[in-house]
Amino acid sequence: QTGEGASNLMRLTGTLGDETYYGFAAWFLLCAIVGGSVWNIGFLLMAADRYRASLVALAKTDDLTGLANRRGLRERMLKLERRSQRSGAPVVLMMIDMDRFKSINDGHGHAAGDAALAHVANTIHDFLEDDQFAARIGGDEFCVLLPRVGGAEAQQLADRLARRINRTPLNWNGHQITVSASIGLTEWRPGRARLVDSLDRADDMMFKAKRLRQPPAALALSA
Repeated sequence: QTGEGASNLMRLTGTLGDETYYGFAAWFLLCAIVGGSVWNIGFLLMAADRYRASLVALAKTDDLTGLANRRGLRERMLKLERRSQRSGAPVVLMMIDMDRFKSINDGHGHAAGDAALAHVANTIHDFLEDDQFAARIGGDEFCVLLPRVGGAEAQQLADRLARRINRTPLNWNGHQITVSASIGLTEWRPGRARLVDSLDRADDMMFKAKRLRQPPAALALSA
């Protein structure tokens, strides 16, 4: 723009002839077109990169609860396993399953069931510390990763979380719906099998806890 303005001024004062002026004008026009194209391409690339990042995030997020899904959980487990291999710190897996979830769907409808899932997910999310991680891995089942936490401490945390869930009913269309959960724990330490392989063990502990039926949730720990 500065060059174009200068050439216009030189033409008006007679310093620059018409032929030379139009040569400059064509050059300035070409620069403007190229510059605008480069700017637009850069903007499109930035927009595409942001869109791709949004798609990646959505692919790892459960759309009902906003927690990570199974894919997001496995990705976090791989990162956490590498970090724990370096530090030697344990990781506790906490498997959480809602009690009598079918009765909520049957008694109040599937919309109430979805609301109950989101309600429990929010309760779990609000309970956790910054470096702890929660995911919904299917149905009414959730998984929590507790890095740098030993078994005894994790069991206390699980008991507190179970009580928090039990004491926080869902308000749905004028009804208070009581929700509760059973929780199973397993502790993983570096040097053993992969962290992801502990999911089945934690799941077994959760079903064992559910069979015991001790309010608010029966807790079991597998070393």
